[in-house]
Amino acid sequence: MREIDCARISAAVARLCMESNRYLPPEAEQALRGAAGRESWPLARGILDDLVRNLDMARATGLPICQDTGLVTVYLELGQDVHVAGGGVIGLEMAFALASFGSKVTVIEMLDKIAGPLDGEITAILQKNCEKAGIRFVLGAKVTSVDGAAVS
Repeated sequence: MREIDCARISAAVARLCMESNRYLPPEAEQALRGAAGRESWPLARGILDDLVRNLDMARATGLPICQDTGLVTVYLELGQDVHVAGGGVIGLEMAFALASFGSKVTVIEMLDKIAGPLDGEITAILQKNCEKAGIRFVLGAKVTSVDGAAVS
């Protein structure tokens, strides 16, 4: 059994997204610089030079590289049984994602309802939909320790 602190996953994904927008892998940077040096057509050479300058500026300032990177894809290897500590919006989103990939998910929430400050009727509907997706809940409980496969 593995416990997942949703805040830690969210922070790691945010950090990785920021890094992926600021740095190119060395082989991609080398290919870009090489292409700029080899390009003979003036317009194309100008565009490649602009990309290289942008890369250098991103490195110097910490700002994102100006590029169209498409969508972010994140892969996590978690195993079959997963405990999500925290039944807030982020925890529920994580639970839905994990359940959709076949994990047996239990959300442990220290409050007596999920989704924190949301209206009680809304949270009841949300919990019912989560349960239909196979997500189990332990409400009014706090994770105090994780020891191997045991969560208490």
